[in-house]
Amino acid sequence: MRGTKAPKRLRTEFADLTQRPVDLLADIDLHEATFAPTVRSAPPGRAVLLAQLLAEAPDVHRSAIVAGRPFLLTSDGEWRRVDFADYGVEQPSSELPSALSYDGRQLALGDREPGRMIIVDLATGEATSHRLGVRVPAGLRWSPDGGQVFWFNRLGHQDSYVFDVRTGKSEQLSYSWASIDHLGSDDRVVEVVSAPEGEGHALRIHTTGESVDHLLEYPDLKLTWYPVVADRLVAWHHRAKRYRRGPAALVAVDPADGSLAGALTNPQARTYWARPEAWPTPHDLLFTDYPGGNLYLWSVRDRRVVRIGGFTTGYAAVDVSPPLLRRVLKQAGVLPG
Repeated sequence: MRGTKAPKRLRTEFADLTQRPVDLLADIDLHEATFAPTVRSAPPGRAVLLAQLLAEAPDVHRSAIVAGRPFLLTSDGEWRRVDFADYGVEQPSSELPSALSYDGRQLALGDREPGRMIIVDLATGEATSHRLGVRVPAGLRWSPDGGQVFWFNRLGHQDSYVFDVRTGKSEQLSYSWASIDHLGSDDRVVEVVSAPEGEGHALRIHTTGESVDHLLEYPDLKLTWYPVVADRLVAWHHRAKRYRRGPAALVAVDPADGSLAGALTNPQARTYWARPEAWPTPHDLLFTDYPGGNLYLWSVRDRRVVRIGGFTTGYAAVDVSPPLLRRVLKQAGVLPG
């Protein structure tokens, strides 16, 4: 990683990846998903993966697949599609915000007009709808306990909110959604911030009533592409130099002290390359690439990266249930049982 002094013992080279396709995730075909029953007519109960075709996908795919329509994949390999009319989405966007809850039992949809949060119970297919008072909600992300959905206002990117599923109310946050995530299953939130003294970057840990900063061991590891994904470790996309100049990397940092736990580097990548998605285990990170739509598992501790699947269309946005994905990967032998 140019621009840092990260030791080689912490690096994983993307060029050394191995192929270990998982049956459920190999050659995921969204064309097939378009013929699936709807969530409302055949509730799946739980889903392991949420997928959407991106608006910039080639016409050959967008002519058959509605960009932005959420599709759900169960652990049994069955698809369900979301019918916008079932939930009163009158002006669907090609970038309809959606998120799958941590346990795979709930789906959140952000309706841009007039600005609603829709929570779908995947056991029944029924939903509740809540006015937000803000148009164009975006970037939905669940808390691990399923009680909150974090989001921001696309018309005012710095305006970040948390929606309480139990009360149906939203509260504005004092920090930017785009650079935060929960630490494991507790109520702590981690944020990537500029260091207080202006030298490099730090991790800020928010708990009830207080915040604590931990300076990064390598302070130039700044956040260059969202999102931040956290569990026991915190991962984000890092570029050593400016866009298109430096090698791309994913970094994993220990929030306890800001030390670097690992760096997955790809010197050949000169564009936005890898997006962290979830931690199926505390030391194994699921990430995707753009525009390829491949699914990879990075073992930070063992310094190896495995391709476990991908989309035949490319250009896919995904969300997963970490515990259900962990079960799938264990059954496939990718993770130890």
